Amino acid sequence: MDDHTLKVLEFEKIKKMLSDRCLSDPAKELVFSFYPSTDLVEIEDKLKENSELKEILSYEETFPLNRFEDIRNSLKKAKLEGAFLEPKELLSISEIISLSKSLLKFIKGKEKKYPKIYELISNLKSFDQIAKEISIAVDPSGEIKDTASKKLFSIRQEKKTLRNRLLDKLHNILGTRKAKGPRQDDVITIRDGRYVIPLSEAEFRVQKGIVHDQSSSGATLFVEPLVTVELNNNLRELELSEKREIERILTQITSLIRQEIDDLEICMNTLQKLDFIYAKAKLSLDLKCSCPILNQKGYIRLLNARHPLLATQKEVVPLSLELGKDFYTLVVTGPNTGGKTVALKTVGLLSLMALSGLHIPADEGSEIGLFQKLYADIGDEQSIETSLSTFSSHISQIIKAIKNSDENSLVLLDELGAGTDPKEGAALGEAIIESLTRKKVRSVITTHQGALKVLAENYPGIENASLEFDKKSLKPTYRFQIGFPGSSYAVEIAQRLGMPEDIVKKAFDLVGSKERDLAVLIEKVQNNLETLRENRAKLDEQRKASEELLNLYQDRLKKLDEGKKEYKAKALKEAQKLVEDARKEIERLVAEIRRTQAEKEAIKQAHKYLEEKREEIIKKIEEQKIERKIIEKKWDIKVGDFVWIDSLNIEGEVMAQPDKAGKVKVRIGNIISSVPKEELSLLEGEPKKELSSGIKYQLPSLDEIRPEIDLRGMTSDEAIDKVDKYLYDAYLAGLTTVEIIHGKGTGALRKKMQEFLKEHPKVESYRLGELNEGGSGVTIVKLKE
Repeated sequence: MDDHTLKVLEFEKIKKMLSDRCLSDPAKELVFSFYPSTDLVEIEDKLKENSELKEILSYEETFPLNRFEDIRNSLKKAKLEGAFLEPKELLSISEIISLSKSLLKFIKGKEKKYPKIYELISNLKSFDQIAKEISIAVDPSGEIKDTASKKLFSIRQEKKTLRNRLLDKLHNILGTRKAKGPRQDDVITIRDGRYVIPLSEAEFRVQKGIVHDQSSSGATLFVEPLVTVELNNNLRELELSEKREIERILTQITSLIRQEIDDLEICMNTLQKLDFIYAKAKLSLDLKCSCPILNQKGYIRLLNARHPLLATQKEVVPLSLELGKDFYTLVVTGPNTGGKTVALKTVGLLSLMALSGLHIPADEGSEIGLFQKLYADIGDEQSIETSLSTFSSHISQIIKAIKNSDENSLVLLDELGAGTDPKEGAALGEAIIESLTRKKVRSVITTHQGALKVLAENYPGIENASLEFDKKSLKPTYRFQIGFPGSSYAVEIAQRLGMPEDIVKKAFDLVGSKERDLAVLIEKVQNNLETLRENRAKLDEQRKASEELLNLYQDRLKKLDEGKKEYKAKALKEAQKLVEDARKEIERLVAEIRRTQAEKEAIKQAHKYLEEKREEIIKKIEEQKIERKIIEKKWDIKVGDFVWIDSLNIEGEVMAQPDKAGKVKVRIGNIISSVPKEELSLLEGEPKKELSSGIKYQLPSLDEIRPEIDLRGMTSDEAIDKVDKYLYDAYLAGLTTVEIIHGKGTGALRKKMQEFLKEHPKVESYRLGELNEGGSGVTIVKLKE
């Protein structure tokens, strides 16, 4: 990847953001050594790792990854035969082992859920024997425990006893002197590893001993009395024995580590990589990123994208654009400070992030092309050292981009045609744009050159875009819009800011009629666009009002359904009673037949009873039917016929002739439904009057409603409106289970959707999808019957 491009797009700042999120120094090494790749398999593997760990951090209980020390130097030291590691080094290794064990425990049974992270953590080992030996020998402060060995315990006990004897003797000597009067320096100290007491010159002549040191004034001598020399010697011997025993213990543990050195190095490398992936997942969560879709067609589709350095700011207006499918070059125009350069950098930096295996701050469903080369020329590139002007520096970068780019490249050029004569700059800019477009290079180009705004009309493969500007307030809205060129509004802004009218008028005259006509056209298009937005808002309000009415009718239909169920339950209960009564009577008759040995009169009575019960049941069934008489089942259906609908157990009025599929539009109360004609029977009279309203709603059929709805790219409000209507349609169509595809993204849409589903009258239950169903990017909803 071009180094100049990485610099102007500020890729190093992304790496700094990653470094700040690493838990350990080894992971930071990986951060500063990673760059965008052109290998699709490698990038997708990184993205999958990132997505899995992000999901772990979002939905699992605490992920047991903590800060850890770099033990690589200690492992190198342990490789040397006879060498031993210090207690602090052993503690660092013990922490690595403990971390490995916790991670292995965490990932157990999650192979299918998180295959990439499972594969990585599976490289770890528990190293139980090493952990046990370190725990026995070293305490948390890094000191060797008394219980590290029996010999060490014995040495330390003997050493303690001997030191107490030595101190007692020294205290006795000092006590004798204190009887003559206390002194501030009556303190036992250590010099050269031996216990001594402070004495003056006169005292030293009385109390013979070995001088080890003296004060800075020379008045005080630090003396080891002769009576304690042997005790100090014995104590020193015990200290040397203690040191040798400690070195033996450390050597023994280091020997165990040496046997597992290869696996420990693998463990260290695995934790380093896992920490790096952790930093990427944390960045994704913090910036509310989603996993980009990579394609090899040079296609870019960004949905509500934000510049990574601005992504957490609430006032940032997201950017949505497409490039590489219907056109190859996007010419972005508009006033200064309108956001053109930020939009350009957003496209470039998000492409670099995706090619580096990072999630991008954009909505789920965003796509990035697998670009083999990426060139960017942004900002003031004036160079004093190379004696290049701003224009020359820009041209040098553009020449490099033109010579080396092809249809697998992305080129980003800022303020094309600036820095020189406007007419020549515009001509050169047009030639550059035409050349890049002819080569099918994916390009995003910003400019103030008015002549470049009309290229989209003359060259296939070029499209206009602009950052919207509020002419009334003279402030940019930062709303990116494709298909509309933007005006610079330089004269208008100057006029609003108080520029004298004669200068403003002269400026308008100098602009020229063509440029003024173009500016007027752009303004007219933008005004029309604003009108369309207002009309859309009004339509949305009307749609919401219509849906509220629809909900009312659907509630009425629900009551009809509930009444039908209650009716059927009552009929079934009565039928069960009839059957039970019949069973008891038949048992009595059978007993009577056996008793009378099947006399003719008994058999006759039995037949008579069964016939009566049969007629009673038929009568009960007839009572469940509607009061009006069904005239016939097959007839020439006409508009206005009153019919009985068998499947709904309700009456209605025919509104249209049967269609080709044999379905008839029938009004049921105030709702229009399509019903198969074989389910209809002609009624006499008129149907019962129901609600009166001009609103008509056609009940959807099972064939017309898909079992899933895709919400990716929608706002929460848009998604909730869509799902509300969809759930009612699915319910009326007879679906029992549906899928809501909201994507993983930041999780905000999923959370809003689940809060909505919790209160929805048609929802019985919901859950996140399994791995084979789309995981946390899909919610499975079970509808009420």
